[in-house]
Amino acid sequence: MTVEKQQVPTQLTLNKLPSLPQVLVRILDAVSQESADFQQLSNIIRQDSGMSARLIAVANSSYYRRQHGCDSVDRALMCLGIDTVRTLVITAAVKQYFSYFDKDHQQFMARFWRRSLVSAHCAQTFATLTGYNATSQAYLCGLLMDVGQLCLLAENDSEYLPLLVSAGEDDQQLLESEQQVMGTTHCDLGALLLDSWQMDNFMADALRYHHAVSGQIKHAHHLVKIVNLSSLMSMQTELSEQTLAVANALFGFNEDLMRELHARIFADVQRVAGGLGMTSDEEPEQGQRANRELGEKLGQITQMQALRQAMPGASGSDQSGHGAQDAIGRALYLSFGFEKYVVFFLREPQGTLEASLGGVTGTNGTADFVLNADADESLVQRSFMAQQVLASEPRGSSSSSVLDDQLRRYCRQRALICLPFASKTLRGVVVAGANPDTLAHYQKNTTLWITLLQQVATLFDAEPGHTDSGKSSENSDSVRISEAVHEVSNPLSVINNYLEILRLKLGDSKDTNKEFSILHEEIDRVGKILLRLNKPDALPETETVDVNTTVEDLVRIFRESMCAARDIKVILQLDPSLEPVLLNKAELKQVLTNLIKNAVEAMPSGGQLTVQSQGRVMLNGRAYFAINIEDTGAGLSEQVMSKLFTPGITSKGEEHAGLGLSVVKKLMDAMNAQIDCSSSDKGARFRLLFPVVRVPSGDSRREN
Repeated sequence: MTVEKQQVPTQLTLNKLPSLPQVLVRILDAVSQESADFQQLSNIIRQDSGMSARLIAVANSSYYRRQHGCDSVDRALMCLGIDTVRTLVITAAVKQYFSYFDKDHQQFMARFWRRSLVSAHCAQTFATLTGYNATSQAYLCGLLMDVGQLCLLAENDSEYLPLLVSAGEDDQQLLESEQQVMGTTHCDLGALLLDSWQMDNFMADALRYHHAVSGQIKHAHHLVKIVNLSSLMSMQTELSEQTLAVANALFGFNEDLMRELHARIFADVQRVAGGLGMTSDEEPEQGQRANRELGEKLGQITQMQALRQAMPGASGSDQSGHGAQDAIGRALYLSFGFEKYVVFFLREPQGTLEASLGGVTGTNGTADFVLNADADESLVQRSFMAQQVLASEPRGSSSSSVLDDQLRRYCRQRALICLPFASKTLRGVVVAGANPDTLAHYQKNTTLWITLLQQVATLFDAEPGHTDSGKSSENSDSVRISEAVHEVSNPLSVINNYLEILRLKLGDSKDTNKEFSILHEEIDRVGKILLRLNKPDALPETETVDVNTTVEDLVRIFRESMCAARDIKVILQLDPSLEPVLLNKAELKQVLTNLIKNAVEAMPSGGQLTVQSQGRVMLNGRAYFAINIEDTGAGLSEQVMSKLFTPGITSKGEEHAGLGLSVVKKLMDAMNAQIDCSSSDKGARFRLLFPVVRVPSGDSRREN
């Protein structure tokens, strides 16, 4: 099969791009966590050309593309979201695991990976040294420099792999062979790929000319020269005189600087390789071992999916009969292979761990086992006290207690394994019989066991007969705590989003005092929200607040994070006649954060957010100032509008608590302010009216 010169790689080809198995395993580890860490995931994906190309391609597709294209892995992650990335990564891992990779494939992939990572680090370093501000572009171009090779390999490995093996490290021979046999070169194919993503033209040119001789590119765009030098440097374990001459001709770099950079970058990549277990590119056993590890990781993910299917409420799960108790047994069997088990629940008032065999209390109302929770007389107690998974010695050990022996016989195994759990409402220990294979599996996959146990723990909340009836009278406290936890998530979300924006900006400007000031305020607000739990009836403190400045700072955060990711246009209209007023600033920001965040989330595919202040509004003879927040989303349903400020009512789906607007209403009431909402299929509009309380002359209170 011959690849046409002007044929852009299709999405099918991109989906087949091979990745290094060692990197795929690390990415799967990251995305399998319930709360995947954005920056950790980005750092791992940025180590692999194939996965980076997939993400950039999808983020720039018609389904996700915003007004501005994604020209870095970080921006692609922000655009796609963790769930989409998780699907892409698992799909890629499955395809790779079932693909046949012989020794030549494995050696090529190992060399390709090292070279692309060295090139990316070089490009980023050269960009920084020469004052090229778009360092993320430079890194991506360096990483994808030879992505055309992966496309050709994915499209027709039987023809292309022999060309790679024959050319070895001779790039010019490879280019000539590609043109003759494939009808194109990996340079042209890579450039066409970036063009198809509608990336900056100079990024495509950087790939197109990365093997050009220095004389041809001496007047080319800066990025082209950066990637060209990075390509030269990445293929040499020892710098040649030619490379040193090119570095001096293009950028004036002297020999000492180049040798220092070369040694540092290669050492950095070697450390990354060591962390992945890659000691040599020439050992096929490493590739085989990595592929086995990839298969095990996919098996663990399948195991997690099977467990989730056993959860109450999951599709196909049986909710008849004993309900949650059956689900717990099914989940323990699917997750760990436990056919018989005993669950000890903590009874906090009594300070005891109690268990009833068969999941029901005896006819006399007492449990079968009652243990002191703070003692260490048995394996169960020691596991609970240490909050660690513990396994017993084989049968007959002198350290076994009578309880241990009884539980082992009940579970019909030679040893026991104890797994402490903590759900939303309950704590305790799951005890099950363990055979040697079970113990070996636990020792090898500790992280998986902990993750699976966290999933199983959620089932205990649904188990009948184990709710704490003593807390039913504290329902109002539970609501208040739920509201506070919900409110904590908003400023933390702002902080996390804005920190990422700041990180991306650092290459352009060091003047970040204003941004950090905003972050400090948000962190401080988190603390005040938490303190409210201890003093729920305390009167709010007022201070002198410049409302326009507060609104402007908050809108800027959303404009540069959530709005930018969703291609939302922001219109800010501030009334200059609005003078400083006495108000609780934290509560004002809490109200605005909820409403602006809701407005942004109502426009997942873009739209317009309008925030407006008005300095003087008369209502029933009293002066107010107003803040209007308007979006162009789908509007609110009649059901939501009819119970707008009722806790638990939401239009966002089951994963949302529906607390935001109820919190807003309570805060507005506390400030003697008014709120109303209008909605249609063209969007929603919230109007906030605050009584004007002027700052007395000579008042010493100042805005924090």
